[in-house]
Parts: sequence; structure tokens; C-alpha cells
Amino acid sequence: MSKQKPQKRLSGRLVGTNYFYYFCTMELFKQLASLMLPSQILDYFDVVKVEEGATQIEISLDETYPESYKTDENIESKGFMEPTTITDFPIRDHKLLLHVRRRRWLNRKDGVSFCRPLNLV
Repeated sequence: MSKQKPQKRLSGRLVGTNYFYYFCTMELFKQLASLMLPSQILDYFDVVKVEEGATQIEISLDETYPESYKTDENIESKGFMEPTTITDFPIRDHKLLLHVRRRRWLNRKDGVSFCRPLNLV
């Protein structure tokens, strides 16, 4: 007869602990991603997809929706422009392709469409 390890059960009391674990995992992910991606890119973009092939890694990034735009009734997101593909330095002998999608914004006051200015060095 084999001995089984007791199953860990999650109770309502551990919800905060689970959230903290998720938060720590996300912070570690962001730290690791910031080391692999061009500097400051995570200030403006979210990683939405990562695909690894035999010879290349493809990372898809979407422009974030800044808090200041969420609270401004006059600014509205009108979707994304066509992605731009950037070839970056290889990672572990894999070609690295970054597919970057910028948002198109509309100022409802004057009807002008614009892109958010980025300060990437």
C-alpha cells in the first residue's frame, strides 16, 4: 500500500496569500522580461503572447491603456494599428522577433486621431 501525500486545500482564508503569490510571480516575470526586452518597453507595452519555434522566439506586445486616458472622457481608444516587427538580439541561439502594436486614439473634443508619444531611448 503506497503512502499518498496529503492534498493541500485552499480555503477562503488563503485568498490574500494566493493574491500575494500571484503578485510576486508577476513582479518576477516583469523583472525577467525587462532584462530580456529593450529598455523601458514594459513602461508602454504589455506582453500578450510568446511563441517559441525551433529557431526563433516571437513576442507580441500591445500598447497599454494609461490610467490618465481611462479617466478622460474625451480620449477614446480606436483599436490598434498594424503591428510593427522588430528584430532584437538573439536569446539562447534563437532569433528574437518583437511584434509591437500601437493604439490609435481619438480626441472626441476636436475629432483628431493621434498616437501616444513614447519616450524610448
